[in-house]
Amino acid sequence: MSTTTYFEENLYPPKYEDGKADKTKSPFTLDVAVSNFFGDSHQVYLRTTDENRKEITLHLTKEQAYSLAEALESAASYIGYDNT
Repeated sequence: MSTTTYFEENLYPPKYEDGKADKTKSPFTLDVAVSNFFGDSHQVYLRTTDENRKEITLHLTKEQAYSLAEALESAASYIGYDNT
């Protein structure tokens, strides 16, 4: 399956002490991709790869993709400082 990736980042588990990313731990890779099927069969996927390189792919409906995007934007708007 051919896909176009729109987001691909390494994400880290949070530290117990302050909740920030613990970059001493193995990252998970998360990407958002859309399939390149012909016609009106484009599909949206969330794909993650864990520290053991095991890949899990989840399908999102168009409504779920919009809802997730809105939720992330709303959550990010609460952060008024650099939280890295």
